[in-house]
Amino acid sequence: MLTEYKPESVVRSLYFGEHEKAETSEQGITSCQPRWCMRSETRLFQKVLECKPAGINKHFNLSRLVNFLSNIHEDEDTDFEMFLSPEDFEVYKSRKEIKEKKGIMIFKPAYAIRPTAEQILEKLGEHYNMENVNKNEALPEEFENDSDFYYSTENLRQPVDLIRTPRRLRESNF
Repeated sequence: MLTEYKPESVVRSLYFGEHEKAETSEQGITSCQPRWCMRSETRLFQKVLECKPAGINKHFNLSRLVNFLSNIHEDEDTDFEMFLSPEDFEVYKSRKEIKEKKGIMIFKPAYAIRPTAEQILEKLGEHYNMENVNKNEALPEEFENDSDFYYSTENLRQPVDLIRTPRRLRESNF
């Protein structure tokens, strides 16, 4: 069954909505702060698969997410057509045919929001209990193993010798 033909602009507004609509608060103040749209949320959740902001690498991965949501790198494995403006997508397609490129081109996404780390955590918090996600992240084995060196404040007799002496030797001497 065929339905009526709709222009691209109508389809985009129907499925993606207006991503930069001014909001009016209760006091009548208009804010032009960009909001999350379907494309920006889709990009967020695609990139969360690569760098989950939880566990020991939480802050490092969160800064990567901020970068990924503000920039689209030419060498990424992503759906460029969905996230780039039509002009940038044409540039991307033309560069794809070039075999020896000088550097990697970075594009700005077509969506309006350039989220901060706090906005990303807030958005993820709408869908996940981030506290539990963080608790479920395992520590690397290196963090759970005892070290050869041990520093204790109790029975501190000769600080320099304690720092230089491995724990197994110190314990046998005390």
